[in-house]
Amino acid sequence: MESFRKIYSSEFHKKFLAHNVRPDGRSLDDARNTKISVNSFGSSNGSAFVRIGNTHGSQKLGGGGGDGTSVTCAIVAEVGPPTDATPNGQIIVNVEMTPICSSRFRTGKPTEEAQALGHWLNELVRSPHHLSLEDMKVKMTRHEAVEDDEEEDSLPGMVWYLYADVYCINHDGSIGDAALIALFSAIQNVRLPQLVVTKENQMIAMPIDASSGRINILHHLVPTTFAIIDEQVLVDPSAEEEELSSGLLTIVTRSDGSLVTIRKSGGTSLDDEKLKQCMKTAAERCKTVEKEIKSQR
Repeated sequence: MESFRKIYSSEFHKKFLAHNVRPDGRSLDDARNTKISVNSFGSSNGSAFVRIGNTHGSQKLGGGGGDGTSVTCAIVAEVGPPTDATPNGQIIVNVEMTPICSSRFRTGKPTEEAQALGHWLNELVRSPHHLSLEDMKVKMTRHEAVEDDEEEDSLPGMVWYLYADVYCINHDGSIGDAALIALFSAIQNVRLPQLVVTKENQMIAMPIDASSGRINILHHLVPTTFAIIDEQVLVDPSAEEEELSSGLLTIVTRSDGSLVTIRKSGGTSLDDEKLKQCMKTAAERCKTVEKEIKSQR
């Protein structure tokens, strides 16, 4: 069975798809479970780990195959002056895909997939419609030793720059889904220290506590990826299914149920009826994943 799967991968999957089932036992419209844990990196200002599917091995109808997708995101905050382009600071996302997550990747230069995913994540996270960018402005106070009549506006105007490193640990499809969920989960749990300015205008970061600053997320973004194989649409495809597909479609919805964006690759298009069904499925999954995200606050 495993030899047939490797040599005749397309025929192997088509035998299952003909019965509206997949080799891992899921139906075509069944997404894998999404699990989230946060603050697993003590040296960061905020972090998250996301697992889609079973990354510890699973029993599949056809044997073999991947074991789920897992991604981490760690955010480090740095203080800097605002610029014309970044008056409220900025979130800078970097994506790493190495041989650890898949044998398809090599060490060295970032892969095209990693660069494209990083560009997409940066576009989404920098939109003023999803995050409260005002929270990126540094809140500073004068040290008690400073004279009371010191002018308050002498405090230097500074902003936060958040560097988000997204690492793919295991790649078994829907990597963009896991990456975006991990990014927003990490942002949700970022803690920004209060800064105290001394008489010599030196900034001292206070310890992180309950009063530390947070970034308000206006709308959580939840992506759902679909693969198109011989006019059949598969929700949350595995890596094998993505490779066999003629097109991939990622629909991003937000917590109020509205559509944010659609990301498409490949030349195959969907008719209006199938696209509407995909959007409905994405909206339903958004509610489930959002509950998991909010439970990690």
